Amino acid sequence: YFQIARCFRDEDLRADRQPEFTQIDVEASFVDPDDILGWMEGLMVALAAEAPRIQAEAPFLRLTHAEALERYGTDRPDLRYGLEIQDWTDALARLEAPVFSSAVGEGGRVRGLLLEGGAGLSRRQIEAIEGGAKAAGAPGLLWAKRTDDGGSGSLARFMDEDAYRELGTKPGDLVLVAAGSDAMTSPALSAARLAAIEALEISDDREYAWLWVVDFPVFEEGPDGALGANHHLFVMPHPEDEDRLETEPLSVRGLAYDLVFNGVELGSGSIRNHDPKLQRRILRLLGLDDAEIDR
Repeated sequence: YFQIARCFRDEDLRADRQPEFTQIDVEASFVDPDDILGWMEGLMVALAAEAPRIQAEAPFLRLTHAEALERYGTDRPDLRYGLEIQDWTDALARLEAPVFSSAVGEGGRVRGLLLEGGAGLSRRQIEAIEGGAKAAGAPGLLWAKRTDDGGSGSLARFMDEDAYRELGTKPGDLVLVAAGSDAMTSPALSAARLAAIEALEISDDREYAWLWVVDFPVFEEGPDGALGANHHLFVMPHPEDEDRLETEPLSVRGLAYDLVFNGVELGSGSIRNHDPKLQRRILRLLGLDDAEIDR
């Protein structure tokens, strides 16, 4: 069945999320994610047909949670624009830049954005983009403009022609680089990507971008290193990952999914864990003892 439910969410206000809202709530048995995703795609196509300014065509693109973070730094990427985050660890870690060697030595990576024609941005515009990355948790960004005469910027003194070539740049381009753990560089470069798209007035490849983000991790690691639930406590783990629950819990994917439209999360859901023994294993990993679980 489904119901149109009036809800109240006890969370902080956000630009696209209010405490009181109405949702379409679907409850179903003996289904898998493909069933739910297919139903929702049909609903979105039908709704879009009633809205002259919106178009939707099924099936929607799907990205795994890991792919979305790798390529766009966020689990709700705006795919109207093709700009993607790139892994430049191999190309830049060899340079004599302490920030790179330190980051890689601690298990991090060197990642960045190539902005074609970005050398035309002013210092103030670049600092504004960097401000977005700092607000997302990065200490800052390194950047280099490639020009016919060489380069300029905080990264340029470490760069050589081989490095510029490995990054795929040409004169007139700008590179923005962050170094460190993925937990830091992903949100930082996601914020920088959106700010750069606005600053460069990059035209969209398409007007409407519908996306399913799937295979969210079951667990996440808190600041104190303790495991927490990424989505909620009762997500069904991916069958292929169950044998890693106790040994590699952070690698376990869940049957959870988000619907994203033009970079905005429209809805989310999951297949609930209906296996009591499996659910008990998960709750134990989250720090509950059997007495608490049984209550």
